[in-house]
Amino acid sequence: MWVKPQEVFIKTAFWDTDENSLYFVLQRRKGHGKSKGLSSLLVGTLDSVLDSKPAPFRILHQTPNSEIYYVIATALTSDEIKRDWQWLVHNVCPTLHSFDTEEEVTEFVCCKINSIIATEQENFTEDEDTVTYKNVDYEFHQRFSMPKDEKLVCYYSCSYWKGKMPRQGWMYLSVHYMCFYSYIFGRKTTIKIRWADVTELAKTNSLLFPDSIKIVTRDGEFYFTMFLKKSETYALMQQLANIAMKQMIDDKSGSFNIDKELLTKLSKNVPKKPSFLKRDLDARKQSNLYTLKFRLPQTEKLDGSEECTLWTPYNKRHNWGRLYLSQNFICFDSRVRNLVRLTIPLRNVHQVERAVSGGAGSSGDTGSVLITTAHHTSFLFGNISDREFLVHKISELLAKLPNDVFRENATRALDRSESDGGWSPQPPLMTLFKTHQTSPIKQIQQKKEKQWEEHMAEVGRGVSMYQTVAGSELVIGGVPESLRGELWSVFSGV
Repeated sequence: MWVKPQEVFIKTAFWDTDENSLYFVLQRRKGHGKSKGLSSLLVGTLDSVLDSKPAPFRILHQTPNSEIYYVIATALTSDEIKRDWQWLVHNVCPTLHSFDTEEEVTEFVCCKINSIIATEQENFTEDEDTVTYKNVDYEFHQRFSMPKDEKLVCYYSCSYWKGKMPRQGWMYLSVHYMCFYSYIFGRKTTIKIRWADVTELAKTNSLLFPDSIKIVTRDGEFYFTMFLKKSETYALMQQLANIAMKQMIDDKSGSFNIDKELLTKLSKNVPKKPSFLKRDLDARKQSNLYTLKFRLPQTEKLDGSEECTLWTPYNKRHNWGRLYLSQNFICFDSRVRNLVRLTIPLRNVHQVERAVSGGAGSSGDTGSVLITTAHHTSFLFGNISDREFLVHKISELLAKLPNDVFRENATRALDRSESDGGWSPQPPLMTLFKTHQTSPIKQIQQKKEKQWEEHMAEVGRGVSMYQTVAGSELVIGGVPESLRGELWSVFSGV
């Protein structure tokens, strides 16, 4: 693989030369292949411990009277680097003899390599994985004899307790396996565990194994410690183990389909993950938490979130919280727990516009967005850091709604009952089979109805009502029979 020319001042440190010419050198990193000796053990140990993960093969450009070398190609396999070497020998080397000075030779080679890279990038979309991840993925498949379709999720530096001594190395987490590899001065330690074989996964902090993660299988116990990101590692291990258990319960073949839509999704301020699969798993985790919080369908995918304020007309306040966007819903959850929560189906959104001011009690433009539904209910969100991006994102989600999704509008919402003449809904059984209620029970029901009507007059009705602490207290106090169907559709989930 051709790379942008980078200067190197020391040619031979940690590298062995396999082939050379007047202007190029093909090198193999010590510790790879058949190289032996103390230097190979040292380089192999450093590569096993450090996170640099250089490619094992490279090509340097040099001139006879210069002390500076340029890395112009790297490769993971010997066949790949030899193809690049042969291309240089047949297409570049014959031209270099026509130049008068060494500076012209170096300038021509650098321009040639940069032009090749630019040509390749013209037909190149965003790459799924980083170069370092690809190097680690190749090592992972070679060291543990993994099938080609096994997908590496992420890797972490840690130590494995073997006896009373920790072995520093790397933990590799894939879709179906947890692996560990350590190479310390020629002594290799290799562990390969299927997630389906894990019977216990826990954090431990004992005197013998301090601040470690314990993995228990039918064959024994394994302790890993000295993590740089212990919480992230443990959470990912739990997620992969749960996926393996779910596949066993569902009796599936074990295939794992990644969400390719993440590559083309319009996003902002998204941290770069080592692998696309790790980003996909993190997105699934966030989507699961999102659907549980707002009681949405499990197929709903969280698109993004944004810190903002929500203007609540019933108490005339701006409440700080977080706005969530998915392909079918706009949701809001206050920073203060259970203070206010809101769910707006996109199919009910009639208009999204930029608000001039932040609402009552505010002055000037505070990055506000006004969302109006088909029932003429308006919701004002303020203090948005990038209002233009949010409005564009909501418009994009509205445009992606399928045509067969029922879209409410101002006239259709009012005249729907008149237009639907083909069938009529069945009334509730409680109205068909009425039970005799005593006078005290009727008074209680009437009191509850009055309380709920007063509450809904302030916070609204339907799925998009403001869900507050007062509403939760009314639910605990009891739901009147006349409103049971309406309130059930609101509080049971969408």
